[in-house]
Amino acid sequence: MSAAEICQGLFHTAPELRGQIDPEKLADLDIDQGLKVIQDANVQPLLDYLLEGEFRRTNVTFMNGYMIIVHFGDQQAHSNRLYQFYTETIQGYCKSIVEGIQELRGRPLLEAIAAQWEKITILVYWMQRLFTYLDRYFTRNNNENPDLFQCGLLQFQRTVYDPLKLFVKEATIDEINKERDGESVDRKMLRRIIEMYCTVGDREVKIVKVKTATEEQLLWQSTQKGLYKTDFEESFLEASGHYYERASTLWLSQMTCPEFLRETDKRLHDEEDRLNTYLDKSTGDPLRKKCQKELIAKRATLLTEMDTGALHMFENKQLDNLSLMFVLFKKEPETLENITAVMKPYMMSRVDAIVSDKQKQDNPDDYVEGLLDLKTELDGMVQRCFPSESIFEKARNTALEEVLNRDSRCAKFLALFCDQQLRKGLKGKTDSDVTSFVARVVSLFLHLKDKDIFLECYKERLSKRLLQKQSVSKDAEDNMINRLRVEVGQQSVQKILAMFKDMEVSEKLQEDFGRSDWVNHLPDRGLLEVKVLQSNSWPVQMESGIKPGPTLESVMEVYNKFYTKSFNGRKLQWMLNMGTAEVSGSQSCFPKGPSTGYIFVVSTFQAMLLLLFNTSPTLPVEQLIRETGIPEAEGKRQLISMASGSQKILKKDTPGKDADMTTNFSINTEFQSAMGKKRVNVALIKKEDPARDTKPGASSEVHMERKHVIDAIVVRIMKSRKQLQHNALLDEVFRQCQLFKPQPSAIKAQIEHLIDREFLRRDPDNRNMYIYMP
Repeated sequence: MSAAEICQGLFHTAPELRGQIDPEKLADLDIDQGLKVIQDANVQPLLDYLLEGEFRRTNVTFMNGYMIIVHFGDQQAHSNRLYQFYTETIQGYCKSIVEGIQELRGRPLLEAIAAQWEKITILVYWMQRLFTYLDRYFTRNNNENPDLFQCGLLQFQRTVYDPLKLFVKEATIDEINKERDGESVDRKMLRRIIEMYCTVGDREVKIVKVKTATEEQLLWQSTQKGLYKTDFEESFLEASGHYYERASTLWLSQMTCPEFLRETDKRLHDEEDRLNTYLDKSTGDPLRKKCQKELIAKRATLLTEMDTGALHMFENKQLDNLSLMFVLFKKEPETLENITAVMKPYMMSRVDAIVSDKQKQDNPDDYVEGLLDLKTELDGMVQRCFPSESIFEKARNTALEEVLNRDSRCAKFLALFCDQQLRKGLKGKTDSDVTSFVARVVSLFLHLKDKDIFLECYKERLSKRLLQKQSVSKDAEDNMINRLRVEVGQQSVQKILAMFKDMEVSEKLQEDFGRSDWVNHLPDRGLLEVKVLQSNSWPVQMESGIKPGPTLESVMEVYNKFYTKSFNGRKLQWMLNMGTAEVSGSQSCFPKGPSTGYIFVVSTFQAMLLLLFNTSPTLPVEQLIRETGIPEAEGKRQLISMASGSQKILKKDTPGKDADMTTNFSINTEFQSAMGKKRVNVALIKKEDPARDTKPGASSEVHMERKHVIDAIVVRIMKSRKQLQHNALLDEVFRQCQLFKPQPSAIKAQIEHLIDREFLRRDPDNRNMYIYMP
């Protein structure tokens, strides 16, 4: 018969009246007679069941015993006798069972203790229900006698638990270790043993009936975990540490790093299963800490340094293994540095392989494409294997930045790459492709220390795209600028935004000019398109002393009058080193050409030079340069570009590709082309491209701009703080300077400059203290 069945059989709340004691006859019973009735009718059948497994129902009901206890329980002397009877009954049962199990050890001992714990639970539960009147009026205000649940538990503790507790503890730990080794164990038995530990010794306990889907159970409820912490948990945790110390040592000698990680993950899940099945939940944190210390904290360094460890995983892209290593190591956060210590050099080597590649250094597009692809790969690796963990994001960023910022090459090449893509690389791409491109570029840009160098080179290339109408898409340009504005601030891209504004204003001016009568004043009713630029926003230099010649001067004069009338008080300065022109070459000059002649699309300087040949078919370089005012080197470049390759519309009287001041140029009457309209490319002889200059440091323009930025930051800080120590001021400048990383010497020089200009002064008593001067 099960515990549920005995519970059902003993609890008769509605007995037959014919078997019930007449309340009037209770007065004729003395205490000994009453206890005899209780013993025979209520207690002995229960004891027989617990000892022999046979339940013999009697005609004396539960109510008869309860009425007797209530009758005598109102009398103080008799209450003591009833309490003593209750105590001796449970004590006697405990003595009867301990004799049969005190010689047992190991699993048999646990099986016996678990079975007897279940029986003592049944005994105490029903005895307490029978004698519950004592708890209401006798034990409640009696400090010498604990309540009935506590009293019954004390008898079990003194008689059964205390003599056997050491053997039970050893057997329990041994049984758990056997399960760890893969043996099958009785988890229900272990759960009863743990319940016993959590109950014995507790001062506030009770037994409750719990209904499950299949049965009813009697369970102890405790509040202070009894003797579980002192008599079991401490030894269990120590034993667990020893177990996993031995096990992990063996695994390291037999397993690869991934195998060790998988075994560790399995073992930790097994421990969680034990916590959920039979161990007390309060053991969770200390058990996890103990297991993780032995399996992870103590082994992390060895694991990452193994031949199959972290570096092997990175090199072979074993992302699942890296993810598992991270999940395990995160349980002991201090061990994560073992992974980053391997990850950072690995990533640096990958980046260095690209930036040190001589072939890629000669090809900015390949150089940047390689970095962008690598950045995407590394970002994906960090996101997948180490999600939302700042230490890995920081290590990745540091690895990239230490290599990329060795010089300014990456900043300049990235600007060149953007220029190439925005000129033609993004042609035909969808909006999502453009957005992805911008996101990739900006993600790499954020790792640059010299962001101002990138912006300077980008602005220079952008100016050419805008003026030459070579941007693949205005939306793409806007997308890039908007992202840059978000990352570095409005002020940093203010000049770039002004360039776009100038182009919009110029388009409006061109429309107004085209509708005005001034168009009719152009020589031969030619076409003129002018871009009006703000002098402080565009990275272009105006050549001084240029003499455009009468033809161009007449065209410029028409537009000057139009502009002056529209904007009184403003004066235009013409940048003849920019722009293009269409020049007609008649058949008289090029007899082998079409009857209508050629139209040459040339630079403005080339147009000025070609127009001089209307006065003479042959002219020396010295005269050409003197009459146009074009600088000597630029003049030679423009002339040679018209006398080279397939666009040889001029010829010179000296061999080779160079020319000196005495070289004579003349119209090439032998020139012949299938196209009536011919573009003359001036890039045949390359100028020095500042964007390809990868020497450390910034250009003079950027260097000067950096001084202004430092000045502005220092003044802004001091205006807010009023006075500040030198080192504190430096720290604040470093924090606020986002476009570049200033050197302390540069900051100090600008501080001295601001002191000379009376923006700051030193404290007379402390020269390291600066004071703002309003």
